[in-house]
Parts: sequence; structure tokens; C-alpha cells
Amino acid sequence: MGGDVGFAWISGPFEVGLGVNDIGAELTWSDTKVQQIQYFTAGDSLRSSIIGNHVESKTKLPITYVANAALRMGTGTTVGGDVVNSGRGTVIHVGAEQRVGPWAIRGGVSRDQRKRMQFGVGAGLRLGPLGLDVGLFTHGNSLSSQRAVTMATAISIY
Repeated sequence: MGGDVGFAWISGPFEVGLGVNDIGAELTWSDTKVQQIQYFTAGDSLRSSIIGNHVESKTKLPITYVANAALRMGTGTTVGGDVVNSGRGTVIHVGAEQRVGPWAIRGGVSRDQRKRMQFGVGAGLRLGPLGLDVGLFTHGNSLSSQRAVTMATAISIY
């Protein structure tokens, strides 16, 4: 259980927001194995012992702080960005969208928690109350320096 709080200020084409997410949030795991592993330098060996098996445990989620801004430029172009800090490093996202009729083309860059640049592109089509979107974005994980590409799709009803 946890909560979020935030606010947005909109003045004409300019929007600014601040938010705090996962306040007091924690996950409860009903079946956990608690294990201790010790390394002994004298014998260059490991010893493993089970401290608890089939016990309940809790994980407290870190609080995430978000600040964002966007500007609609009146020519069908919107630019925006955000800064997100979740206790594991700060992530910065900056992007733009150009609308032409029912079509939207999007692109952006971000600096991830490992201070690597990541990229994203996408397109959307709005047909009355129905929106169709597709996007591609790069990302990396903490165990590898390789970059991966993920595709995301969405269907929206307005």
C-alpha cells in the first residue's frame, strides 16, 4: 500500500508539474526463503545456511520524485521534458511531437541512471475517438553494456 501526490500548473500553452510517487509503498511477499552466505578467506570457502524458510517478508519501495514541463507551440509542435529521481539515480527525458492532421511523429532522448544516452521514436494516428500508437526505444540493463531496442504499442479511446 502506498500513495502518490502531485500538482500541475497550466497557463495557456505551458504546463509544469511536480509529483512524489510511492509514498509509504511496500510489497509483501508471502513465501520467502532467507538465506545467509558467508565467505571464509582462511579456507577460501563458502558456507550457506537457511535462516528462515516459507516466511513473510516486506520490501519498501523507494520514493520517486518527478518534475516535468511541456510547451505547445501552436504549430502542431509540442516539446517537453522531465527529471525523475527514484533513489537509484536521476533520469532525464526530453522529447518533441509534431502533429499533422490525424498523424503524430515523436522523438526523444534520455540520460539513464547509468548516465548513458538512450533514444526513442514513435508515431500515432487518431481516428475520431480511437488512437493507435507505436514506438521504439533503446535501453540497457545493469548487467550489460549492450543496448537493446523495445517496441511498444497502444490503442487509446478518447
